[in-house]
Formats: sequence, C-alpha cells, structure tokens
Amino acid sequence: MMDYQPYIMDPVTRFVYLGVQSLVSQPAMPENAGTATKKDPHEENMQKVVRRTSVTEQFKVSSNAPIPDAPIGGARVRVHYAGACYTERQILRAGRRRPKMGGINDTSLYAGYEISGVIDSLCNTVATTEYQVGQRVIVYPEDDDMEDLQEGYVEYLTVKDVRNLVKLPDSMPLQVAAMLPSGGLAAMSAVERLRPFIDYKINQKKDIGPVNLLVVGAGALGLWAITLAKHLYMNRNLHIACADVNIEKLMVAKEQGCFDVIHWNDSLHEEYLIERTKNVCKGGVDIIIDFSSSPRTINRSMKVLGQNGVLVVGGNSKYEVSFCLHTLAQRQQCILGVSKGTRDQLVELVNLVAANMIKPPHYTIFPVDEANKVFDQLNQCKINGRAVLEICPIDSNDLA
Repeated sequence: MMDYQPYIMDPVTRFVYLGVQSLVSQPAMPENAGTATKKDPHEENMQKVVRRTSVTEQFKVSSNAPIPDAPIGGARVRVHYAGACYTERQILRAGRRRPKMGGINDTSLYAGYEISGVIDSLCNTVATTEYQVGQRVIVYPEDDDMEDLQEGYVEYLTVKDVRNLVKLPDSMPLQVAAMLPSGGLAAMSAVERLRPFIDYKINQKKDIGPVNLLVVGAGALGLWAITLAKHLYMNRNLHIACADVNIEKLMVAKEQGCFDVIHWNDSLHEEYLIERTKNVCKGGVDIIIDFSSSPRTINRSMKVLGQNGVLVVGGNSKYEVSFCLHTLAQRQQCILGVSKGTRDQLVELVNLVAANMIKPPHYTIFPVDEANKVFDQLNQCKINGRAVLEICPIDSNDLA
C-alpha cells in the first residue's frame, strides 16, 4: 500500500478531504502500472453546510455542497467559528405567525452574521501586501457578502469585497472573535450613539447624583452593552443597572460589571416592577438601552424613563409599538434607533478586546452539528452568555 497526503493544486485553490487521512492506491492497469487512482475531483470540492430556510424549521446537515471559488476581487474564508444567530430571511419565511423565541426578549438571540476563520483563497487581483492566505480574520456583516449564510452555516464563505475582512491579532482566539461582528458591534454602535447624551447628562448631574443607565435584557447583547458602557465611562458618574426576567442571567450581568440588577418578574404587578426599578435607579432613569424592544419592555421602559430621558431601541422583536407623542413632548423624551455599526467600529472593538481593555461576555462552544439543540435552548433562555458554534476544527495547515 502507498499512502498519499492531501495535495494542493496551486497556492490559491485547496482541495479538502473531509474525514480522509490517506488514499489507498487501486489495482493498476498494466499500461499505467505504479500510478495511484485519484479521487473524483467532484468529491474533492465538497464542503459541509448546515441550513434551514425558516426559524420554524430544523437545521439539516449536508456534506456534499460544492466549495465555491474566490470571487473576482474577493476572497474565500474557511469558517471555524460562528455565533448562533438567526437571519432576517429565516424570520420572513416563518410566515405571518410569529414564532415564540424567548431568547430574543433577553437578547441571547438576535439577527446577524458572526463569522471568524482563516483566508483560504484570494483572487489574484487582490494585493498580497494587504491580505494573505492563512490570515486569521472576521467578516464585517455586509449583506452582499452574506448570501451564503442566509439559511445557516457553511464551511467556506466567499467575500466579494476584501475590505470587509478584519484581520485579527495573534493573541485573540477565533472563538472570541466570532462574537464581535454582530452582537459586540451592535452594542458598541448603541453606546457610541449615546455618548453625547451621556456626556451631557454627566455634566448636568455632576452635583446631584449619578447618571442612571438601564440595560434591558441580560443576554449577550445586554452583556456587551454593559461591558462597553463601563469601559467608556470608567471612574465617571455613570450607574449601570440591568433588568431581566431570568435571575441566573442577572447574576451573569452582575459578574460582567453592572452595579445593580432588577428582576422583572412578570408574575408580579406591573406597578410594583415600575416602582422597584425607580428605587434602584435613584434620581430617575436617564437612559435605557432595549435591544429586544418588545411591547411589554418598551411600555415598561417608557414608564420608568425620567424627564429628558433617552430610549435606545434595537427592534429585535419586530413588533410594532405605540407611543403617546403628547407624553414624549411633555416630558421632552427622545427615542433613538441604532444601526449594526461600522467597519471602523468593528476594528476598534477588535483592538479593545485584544488589548484586554474590555472583557467579552461568557460564552459556550457547541459543535455545529448540535445547532438544533443550541437554538432550542436559546429560544428557551437556557444558555447564559453567548453560544458559539464550531464549524470546523482549526488545522495548522490553514494558518499563514
């Protein structure tokens, strides 16, 4: 028998043997004795994909999807880790009946694309001085580059614009980096959006008391918001509190650095919860970040928000909410929406995490084959912190 190692056709295009360590030569024909039989090239170009068309369906695993080529002017990334997110398309295909997804309300589950991996192939038009095969990267979630992820996860992702690749420092683990492109970035966008208001409030209340920031939801998005707000306003007059229905998640938020937690137990009377929140945030709630933005949390937030208060909404729940414009005008309150964040903000976030200036939320790694179990647990709010899926193991041959 003769062992053959997996081979590379050229420095750009790689052929991956999934689960095959060696190839065994077949009986040679007399006219070509001594040569080994190669595998069908079609089989060599297969990748693993985990897909579903709607959030109401189960993920299905396949290992016979073709590996795409790097697009013109772009790159192909071998994905190693991905944050557990749903997509807008998966929600739309669920139909009119809105699925029950409790993880959205506590911000453990949200729409987005969170990918970390290694550049596997580059178009020959890309300058190798800027990007190289083997570099560790995350992908800024530009919609044009995320078509392959609309229905789940793939082992190889094509990126049309290499400017959406953000290189990672060697010190940053890929599993941590996978949490940054959607969750971490959305929280950073929200906190940055609030900076003028927080600065104004701190100056206004410097002789009165702290500025009270309330984060609604102790899931991953809420934990990121707590972490970034605490970093940006360390040793300044900002009091951070977090409200959630889950006591265990509130304890995680406490460990993440918020000063107070408020248990919004839905079995208790609404007026009691409002009074309890106001008592924790002495002097009134000045600013609220609510990524879920469900009718219940928004109505409660508006009742605890003080004069000249600011409410930041993420709109993850997709519900319509009514506001009394007369009350908003009378109390001079403001409602702000937040975007997914910019590429420059993502680069800044990478640098902050790499320098250990901020602590990422607690996370748990699961094999991507367990995606159905993971999303079921997220929907039931049973996973604290962030759920990260391992798409494929890291191979030293992938790295530069």
